[in-house]
Amino acid sequence: MRCGTHLITAGEFSGPGKYEVLKRCGEPDERYCDTWIYKNSGLTKTLVFTQDGRLKRIE
Repeated sequence: MRCGTHLITAGEFSGPGKYEVLKRCGEPDERYCDTWIYKNSGLTKTLVFTQDGRLKRIE
């Protein structure tokens, strides 16, 4: 997923943490515990985090 000039990639053990995603992408449009939703130009990206706050997958 692109956030400006930054590329965010998922990986259960190597994915960025919530703080890094917030720093690069800003506040999500919707937030439900470990699921964040970003809406941009008609596209919706759902980010799912692990219990310890690492980005697990992007849908």
